[in-house]
Amino acid sequence: MNKQVLRDQDARDRIANDLDTCLLVEAGAGSGKTASLVTRMVNLIREGRCTMKSLVAVTFTRKAAAEMKARFQLEMEKACQTETDGRRRERLARGLRDIELCFIGTIHSFCALLLRERPLEAGLEPGFAEMDELEDRLFNRRVWNDYLQEVRLRHPERLDSLREIDLEPQNLWYFYQALSLYPECEAYHVEVPFPDLTAVRERLDSLLDLAQRCLPSRPLTDRGYDDLQQILKRALQRREFLGLEDDRAFLKLLTLMDREPRITLNRWHSSEEAREVKREYELFRNRFIKPALKSWREYRHHHIVSFVSPAVSRGREMRLREQKLNYQDLLLLTADLLRNQPEVRKYFQRQYTHLLVDEFQDTDPLQAEIMFYLTGQDVRETDWRRLVPRPGSLFVVGDPKQSIYRFRRADIDTYNEVKTLLEKHGAVIRLTANFRSVKEIGTWNNLVFSQLFPAEANTFQAEFAELDTVRAAEAETAAGLRRITIPRISGHRRAQIVEEDAGRIAAWIDWAINGGIRLSRTPEELKAGLDERPRPCDFMILVRYKADLDVYARALEKMKLPYRVSGGGGLSGSDELKELIKLLRALLDLEDPVKLAAVLRGRFFGLSDDQLWRWRRLGGQFHINSEFPHGLGDGDREVFTWVFDTLRSFHNYIYELPFSVALKKIINKLGLIPATSVQEMGGLKTGYLLQALELVAAKERAGNTAPSFLADYLASLMDNGIEEDIDLDPGQRDEIRLMNLHKAKGLEAPVVFLAHPGRSVEMPPTVHIDRLSGRGYFVAQRIRGEFTREVLGQPVGWDDMAALEEEYLQAEEIRLLYVAATRARNLLIVSTYPEKSSLSPWAKLEPFLNGAGELEEIAVEDTPTDPAEDHWRGVQERRPVEPDTVKDACTGDTASSPFPPSVERFEPDREWLLQAGKDFFGPNSPETLATYSTRSIKSLAGAGRSRPRNQESGKGTEWGQIIHLILEAAALDPDADLDILVTNVLEAEERDPAEKEEAMRLVKGVMGSPLWERMRKSRRRLAEVPFIVSELDAEGAETVTSGVIDLVFEEDEGWVIVDYKTDAVPDPQRLVELTEYYSPQVRLYRQYWETLTGTRVIEVGLYFVSADVWVTV
Repeated sequence: MNKQVLRDQDARDRIANDLDTCLLVEAGAGSGKTASLVTRMVNLIREGRCTMKSLVAVTFTRKAAAEMKARFQLEMEKACQTETDGRRRERLARGLRDIELCFIGTIHSFCALLLRERPLEAGLEPGFAEMDELEDRLFNRRVWNDYLQEVRLRHPERLDSLREIDLEPQNLWYFYQALSLYPECEAYHVEVPFPDLTAVRERLDSLLDLAQRCLPSRPLTDRGYDDLQQILKRALQRREFLGLEDDRAFLKLLTLMDREPRITLNRWHSSEEAREVKREYELFRNRFIKPALKSWREYRHHHIVSFVSPAVSRGREMRLREQKLNYQDLLLLTADLLRNQPEVRKYFQRQYTHLLVDEFQDTDPLQAEIMFYLTGQDVRETDWRRLVPRPGSLFVVGDPKQSIYRFRRADIDTYNEVKTLLEKHGAVIRLTANFRSVKEIGTWNNLVFSQLFPAEANTFQAEFAELDTVRAAEAETAAGLRRITIPRISGHRRAQIVEEDAGRIAAWIDWAINGGIRLSRTPEELKAGLDERPRPCDFMILVRYKADLDVYARALEKMKLPYRVSGGGGLSGSDELKELIKLLRALLDLEDPVKLAAVLRGRFFGLSDDQLWRWRRLGGQFHINSEFPHGLGDGDREVFTWVFDTLRSFHNYIYELPFSVALKKIINKLGLIPATSVQEMGGLKTGYLLQALELVAAKERAGNTAPSFLADYLASLMDNGIEEDIDLDPGQRDEIRLMNLHKAKGLEAPVVFLAHPGRSVEMPPTVHIDRLSGRGYFVAQRIRGEFTREVLGQPVGWDDMAALEEEYLQAEEIRLLYVAATRARNLLIVSTYPEKSSLSPWAKLEPFLNGAGELEEIAVEDTPTDPAEDHWRGVQERRPVEPDTVKDACTGDTASSPFPPSVERFEPDREWLLQAGKDFFGPNSPETLATYSTRSIKSLAGAGRSRPRNQESGKGTEWGQIIHLILEAAALDPDADLDILVTNVLEAEERDPAEKEEAMRLVKGVMGSPLWERMRKSRRRLAEVPFIVSELDAEGAETVTSGVIDLVFEEDEGWVIVDYKTDAVPDPQRLVELTEYYSPQVRLYRQYWETLTGTRVIEVGLYFVSADVWVTV
């Protein structure tokens, strides 16, 4: 059989043989670029151009480096065995002996190597430490806190300058983080005068005069005022009672008015008046409000940057003083060293003669500078752009169509600069053959991206390059393009769209694995023993964002399919880890009773509020060494004895053993691993716990042994959602891979799903970096909870910079589509939601799917099964991780295994295992039979009473929950922008935007009430407060009562309890009926609150939101 001749064979030959020319290789997806790079490395050694010690290969990740090392050694061995020329064979043999001297690793690791070799010239000590991403975040937080403390003590005038622009230091933490990410850039800011508001005031006065004439004195319908009327009413009240003279109060009013209110004509005296007021309002907003607020934010921006910049400088000074360098420090210090020290540059150029760089399109811009300093001929030239590399010294591989890490400092402008330089001083060649995908996919990708990419590269985007696919699918095998069409969902709700999509994908994969499809295999797959039958590892599910990965994981688990999640936030969603951190903080701070109380009532010990209240009422202290109070009942004494004994043993572990060992013993004694493994998605959650243990142990091995530091490190792992590329179960896993798109870089699979068509891309720019000038344009934002973001300051000229950055981001979105569409080897399946394509991140692909067949819809029977059998069979089929056996650090004995039977290293009898599972989890198991009864406050209050018959239908429970959510957020942050808050809540809960007007009306009614004003002035306020109380009856039977109080606030005389009700109240009689029905509920709230807190409740009541009425009970 003749070997296929590749169209790009000349380029491949040049990579292998043209060793004296510097090359930039633009390699398309699946073109074998890493193999070509390794081939060049082998030939550099074979031909004597360099030695192993002088050869450097830079990769994007540590994992890629490990794979390249293995491939390089294998190719070196093959070359040595087949080489017939004696001298070349000797060079290869010597290279194999010295292969460990070759540097293959990330750019950060390489920079650290250079700095450790010449530390004094870089101003460092030889033993400096390298901080990873998480340590850097922890360090940044410490820097910020130290800076604020110093400002308060020594420079209070800086705080005064912030308060003059209505800001507090805590508003600027995110801005500090943004500036810290670009230490080499100057944050652009210019001082501008305070905005002149004279004309704005005059025009507002005119508008309000018109509004006063046209606004009805009272609502004309029972729906209240419309959006525009409410805004103008508030502005009129502000003018009447406070005036418009105070600049900052006036700017707050303008901020509130900067929105597009709706009008409802039947709420005005005449439609002509309504339209006139609306027209004048829009004129005022566009010509006066927007320019005024823009000037205000530009005025603020200079003061914000002036306040935050010293903290950024302080951070770098602290890192150098403590000799703890982050990734950017490594690059900056290396670039500075090579730029400013010609002798050091010459030294390293002699030592490292050949530099090869992989995945260059996504590396840090500083890397280009370092590359040219190490290869440039003139060691005294300080401008890297003017350097000419030595012949053959530089080899760069990248694909600008796959540049997708702009948010991590990757910069396509830098790539284009390097490309221009190497076109002038070397050559740019292309690899176009695609060995990954079958021709059906390759042809489709060429069609799609010839339309989405420009024919010639420009500032923002790479040019289109056709892929020449060389694989052909076998007859009657699954190949090409398919689509999933999600039917119309009421309200286009994301949750339902993703549930439908996940269910269809999971059912289809299960069907496919069980004989539904056949796959055409590559020679490599056949050599590995794979046949045409698909396996779980043949499937990859990609989503654009990580937010709903758990929905797909649950769908796969429901079908008992093995899976692995990557890039899903990992540790940040672990409730078990959150509770463990709470326990560790209590053990490390024994004098804080609040921390201990939280642990006692948490999931590990589960004491009820009633038990804690009895303990406290009798004089007990929340301390693990507390004496037992007199009068404590035998049952409580037994419980508290066990709890405090356990906590004291945990405390001893922490201070007598290495922290990682102590942590394992605590987890072991709590039974946390088996308890977690039997939950929904138990294998995944268990993996997160074991991952956290491994990361803490690694940090401890690196010399960080202080328990407080390691506990904070663990907390930061969770807070930041860090998901390290560690493998707790080495070896190839036969699992479906589920990940967000950025995690799929460099990966492939026979069958790839582009899933979740229910969430589109929304990324308003907040940073723009101008590499030519070295300036950074940064917008300061306040992030207030989950639903609200507010621009605090923006640089002068930001509109132009934002438009420019938006072009870069939109171009990157096209590149992300390219990465997504080129992962599949055999079959690419795109999920679509045609009813609202704008929701989908894959929308730009949909016009090209017209010829794609619909994926088979597999019916799933909901047959009832034994939950125990389901669980244990699922555990067996999932092949969970196998961590090392835990050893006791003191005795060396093997500790009792913290892991469930499924992770032991033996295979128990399957029938016995299933029966054991049934016995343990079955309906008659003591584990599943409750020893107490449960009830809610609502059920207790409504016992024996019927709810008043509805006379007017309301909007249902879900609508009530929306109003509760908005009121909860507003109570916790009364100064939040209500318009933004309501918009974001409706969006997050996937409600119709048309409901905004009604939600605003209802919430504003509450917030304009005297009760709300009392709440604002109260000493303390809490929203959505859950509680649980355990009580015993005369026979000793236990009943657990639970409830949630909507709002409780403390005034001087005592507490006020508020319960919101969203029932329709069409008339006074209905109000009386509902008050009578709900009153027992709030009376019970009063009773339990006074019992639990030992404090007085002075008022309880019901707030009927639809009627805007507060009724005391």
